[in-house]
Amino acid sequence: MRGVGGRGAGDRGKTALVRGAVAELGDCTVLWAACDASEADLSFGMVGQLAALAPAVDVEQLPLLRGLTGADRAPFRVGAQLLELLGELQAGGSVAIVVDDVPWADSASLQALGFVLRRLWADRVLIILTARTVQQPGEGGSEEWRRLMAGRVRARRLLLSGLSAAEVAELAERMAPSGAPSVSPSAVERLWRHTAGHPLYVQTILAELPVGSESGLPDPLPVPPSLADGIERSVAALPQDSRDLLEALAVLDTRSPLRLAGDLVKIVDPAGALEPLLAAGLVRWWPAEPTSPVGMRHPLQRQAVYEALAPQRRRDLHAAAAALVDRAASWRHRVAAAAHADDELAAELEAASGEHLDAGDPARAATLLLWAADLSEQRDAQERRLLTAAAQLMGSSQIVRVQPLLGRAEACAPSPLRSLVLGSYAVSRDELATGRAQLSSAVQEGRGAPDTAWIAAMAGIVLSVADTWLGDFEHAVRSARDVLDLAADDAYVAPRATAALMAAMAGLAGPRAALRELARVARLPDTPAEVVPEHAILLRWRGVYRTVAGDHATGADDLAATLRLERTGDFQDEYTYAALGMAQYLLGRWDEVTINAEHAITAAAVGDKPWGLVLAHTIASLVPSGRGEWQRAEEHVRAAEHWSAALGLSAYAVWPAIAAATLAQARADHRVLIDRLEAVLREPTALLSIHEGSWRPLHIEALLATGRLEEAAASLRALQAFAEDAGYLQVAIAWLSGRLAQQHGDLSSAQTCYEEGLSRPVTVDDAPLHRAFLEHAYGRLLAQHLRDRKGAGEKLRSAHARFAALGAQPFQQRCVADLAAYGLHTPEAGKDKLETLTDRERTIAHLVARGLTNQETAAEIYLSSKTVEFHLSRIFVKLGITSRRQLRDLVGDTSR
Repeated sequence: MRGVGGRGAGDRGKTALVRGAVAELGDCTVLWAACDASEADLSFGMVGQLAALAPAVDVEQLPLLRGLTGADRAPFRVGAQLLELLGELQAGGSVAIVVDDVPWADSASLQALGFVLRRLWADRVLIILTARTVQQPGEGGSEEWRRLMAGRVRARRLLLSGLSAAEVAELAERMAPSGAPSVSPSAVERLWRHTAGHPLYVQTILAELPVGSESGLPDPLPVPPSLADGIERSVAALPQDSRDLLEALAVLDTRSPLRLAGDLVKIVDPAGALEPLLAAGLVRWWPAEPTSPVGMRHPLQRQAVYEALAPQRRRDLHAAAAALVDRAASWRHRVAAAAHADDELAAELEAASGEHLDAGDPARAATLLLWAADLSEQRDAQERRLLTAAAQLMGSSQIVRVQPLLGRAEACAPSPLRSLVLGSYAVSRDELATGRAQLSSAVQEGRGAPDTAWIAAMAGIVLSVADTWLGDFEHAVRSARDVLDLAADDAYVAPRATAALMAAMAGLAGPRAALRELARVARLPDTPAEVVPEHAILLRWRGVYRTVAGDHATGADDLAATLRLERTGDFQDEYTYAALGMAQYLLGRWDEVTINAEHAITAAAVGDKPWGLVLAHTIASLVPSGRGEWQRAEEHVRAAEHWSAALGLSAYAVWPAIAAATLAQARADHRVLIDRLEAVLREPTALLSIHEGSWRPLHIEALLATGRLEEAAASLRALQAFAEDAGYLQVAIAWLSGRLAQQHGDLSSAQTCYEEGLSRPVTVDDAPLHRAFLEHAYGRLLAQHLRDRKGAGEKLRSAHARFAALGAQPFQQRCVADLAAYGLHTPEAGKDKLETLTDRERTIAHLVARGLTNQETAAEIYLSSKTVEFHLSRIFVKLGITSRRQLRDLVGDTSR
């Protein structure tokens, strides 16, 4: 895969350059999308253009790519199917994706394309993005596109400079009327130096020259005060019909059928009016397409023509255009045609906004509602629509779009809706006390009337979350229950209120209490496969709290089933993947952790969700830490710390602390472990309380190792209390209790603790790492103090085998060192035959060894089949094998 980013001043021929380059690619499928400011908030508009150019038979098999525009689909999932499409298209040759004017691409498409860029490795795919170096005044455009190219190894950035002298001569020849003399070399040189090769500047001067004067340019050359002035003069020299057609195209501001543009300004012969525009270089024409579409060549030209229109002429053209284009496009024209506030149009916009919201497109819904606000005659209606749009954007985590609205929101009259917006925004900034006050006001005032009940419900959910983060669990429980009393049948509100209630109950009374509350409120089927998509959110949280409670196997089943449901909706993939990774880590399924942690990182990065990246990088750090892959572990720990700092939410600081502590444990660096955990223990948070089982055993081990026995004993008592709800921790408690007794010199009690722990049966929810720690500690006691060499050898070798099965080399090496120190038989190291593989190759090897085909493997880890094929060939070479059967045997031996 190659990526190219082309940037120029917007009028330096970037599009023409790309078209010329693509034309020379030969046998290549080209998917082209032209982005436009008017469609910047139309979800999946850019990807929809790409999919529309693919053969129908390929798209038919990919349901998420059909009928994309404005669809309620997760960008992560759409990106996965776009990746599949690229794999199918490569069967017929290479593929090129061109996105012209990418800063105007919609956010959902950029996220989907970002996912694709992260997954292309060995594919014959060329990605070309074009952008203007500097936006013109008044232009916006998303900055999100810049991240697409950032850090890409196989990417090139081309900054377009001006035309060369030879290219200026060629342009002059093309623009010269038939039979006119050629421009002299000296004139070309003068023109080139005068314009610095600026294509639009060159074109403007040449277009203004009197017929027959091209060979000898005037002296001095004209210097327009601005390009806009030069464009206006070029337009003034056109026939009237051509000027009218140009004005129509400036108002339509998109590629449009020639007939439609002509109808807009009532031109009898639009084809005849088009010719002078083509000659002047003002318009682009696509004659090969059935509707013969045309469009203005460059935004600068369009801007100059549009701004030169008299206000009434502009409104008249927009009003006429609204009647000619489809309903979705008509709103912009109707708004532009409005000369004053218009309550009737505002009401229509509000109704259309509701349709988009119901269809799962809050970005477009908010745009229409903001237009409606600007057209509202009464202040109360204007404020209600403005604040509702802001609330919708907050609810869909589009905080970047809320920021510019804050000043207007603060200027609104006090109301429940204003309090909801300002309170939710404050909570997102970790200003919990401020947010809590605003949200409490929204709840109290919003409950009084049916039309504000939804405001009270949404405020109650955010208030419950804020109270949970503040540690006021009882108030958080009351807030969530109040919401359920208010909106128990609301399909959107009820699941989210239930999730908030579960978090509060987990903090108040433990994870089992959260699960009991879910059973009381929602009554999900016990079998995950029977849960309907509408309850995917609840299934996810059941999986999370089952995992926290130690029901790792059923928790993992719930989370895996949630992911299957999420493939058809827009849920928090990154959180589900990360939670599943944690369950698999505790279960000892470490190779699967690596797969899901990578998915979590990709989903969070694609969705631009820093909170997801904190958790995802934390989970991604656990296995490399446990396996002694220090560089990779450190990278993930640093990433978790970076995103936690960028997020600025104190509640999330627990995750990078757990990541750093786990790495320190593997390195036996107990002082660092204590420092990292105690930095967050100084300010207890809800997540610290809810996920106590993940960090407290680490803390106790480090306290014991550094001789802080009284503190270790107190922390152990706290862990025992937490373990009443999480039985899997009893093995860890036996290990740590035995070590505490041993360090107090009570060897008999230590032995009792160890034996009681080992007598607990191995269950499907067992944490093999904890059991290995227990066996290792008991083996050391038997060898060092109780002189039981046989028993010591059995326990140490059993611990060694468990560590080896996990690939936990640092702990395995400590076992080997102890066996050698006590003169006991040391198991053969058993070199990991897969250690020569990269992380991605190891993942693919495990999936193929499970019997998956290349296509199934690609779907499992969101790669193209071509990439899987490429990596599999490298795996075979590295391992010296020639068949999938040999790979299956090799992976099986390694696992055993």
